[in-house]
Amino acid sequence: GFDERVHENKQYLDELIMFCQTMKLKYQFLETQQLNDANVSFILDNKCVDASAAIYFITKFPDQLKNALFNECSAVLYTPQYEHFGIVPIEAMLAMRPPIACNNGGPLETIVDGETGFLCESDPTQWAKIMQRFVEDRQLTLRLGRSGRQRVLAK
Repeated sequence: GFDERVHENKQYLDELIMFCQTMKLKYQFLETQQLNDANVSFILDNKCVDASAAIYFITKFPDQLKNALFNECSAVLYTPQYEHFGIVPIEAMLAMRPPIACNNGGPLETIVDGETGFLCESDPTQWAKIMQRFVEDRQLTLRLGRSGRQRVLAK
């Protein structure tokens, strides 16, 4: 999970925010307490959530919201570099959500670039361009998501 004490976590988040601003993508930060409304079954129906945002940053959330979050996103950003394994990309692919990850460490073994997700250099511009592809092509999630789930289930 996100730990603001880890410099790399904070740096990547700051870079992602900067590029959302540069590319004029509307975004919103969501906190755990905003997402714990038991009266809504769809997170975007929550009165605290701006449904017009293209990107939501959720740095900490309870485990029970994980599947709901996967169901509502177009892709999953996995920013750690040199992670020895990393379960998040596998969980994302199982949920039919393509991961976007650094092209080193564990993601090299689990993600097929351009087929089940995307592998990126540690370059915020490249990440932003890939994120933009999901905004422009709403079918990209479905195409890569199906391939990713098949890959996980086959292993």
